[in-house]
Amino acid sequence: MVESVNHEPTANPPGVAEALPPIPVPTKFAVASVKASAPNERGGFQTEPGGRVTIRNQPLWVLIVHAFQVTDNDQIVAPKWTIAARFDLDAEADMPAAVALDADAMRPMMLALLVDRFKMAYHTEERPMTMYSLESVKPKMKNACPASRTWCKYVSAPAGSPPGALAEACQNIGMAQFAARLQNIAAGGLDWPVASDPSGGYTIFEALEKELGLKLEIQKRPMPVIVIDGLEEKPTPN
Repeated sequence: MVESVNHEPTANPPGVAEALPPIPVPTKFAVASVKASAPNERGGFQTEPGGRVTIRNQPLWVLIVHAFQVTDNDQIVAPKWTIAARFDLDAEADMPAAVALDADAMRPMMLALLVDRFKMAYHTEERPMTMYSLESVKPKMKNACPASRTWCKYVSAPAGSPPGALAEACQNIGMAQFAARLQNIAAGGLDWPVASDPSGGYTIFEALEKELGLKLEIQKRPMPVIVIDGLEEKPTPN
């Protein structure tokens, strides 16, 4: 049990900034080899400490998604052939041997590689996108105690629930946090039309309304979209 904790840490002792200078993260790979994948080659995507990236038999679309790190694939408008065109990538960044190359650090490097080797051109614009809006119908929730712990966890489904039924309980959680969790709670159910479950259980839509007094409404709202204006089908020679 955490009895108390400060929002801010105490100040660093004098000299810490000089003793631990920030490690510069490169924005480009120091060296990179790109080539079309061999037929039936086994796919893979691996990063290693020291800035090494090994990619095998991955669609060019996957590299584009990694370059922009979008949360929804619909936020990228790219040529359809990028899904079928598959490539191998061996690249290395100028990074300390003990530093791991995570997705955030790799993003600008992948973007620079696509611009350099595939001559990718792009722009960002706002377009209407279909999404779910969490609406209040007859709320059945109660205000949480601000001093209570914040958590969400899976719990045992009520007695008599059909096989495979899921139940989740949350405490002291904000609606924005709950909305962000819904996609995972639904386990893909938000991608399908509403239908009654013949097993006798609730769909995610029914559960929200009957248990919480909330409702998911389909709406269109403007969202930033990345549009690929130009892209070569073959990379420049290594």
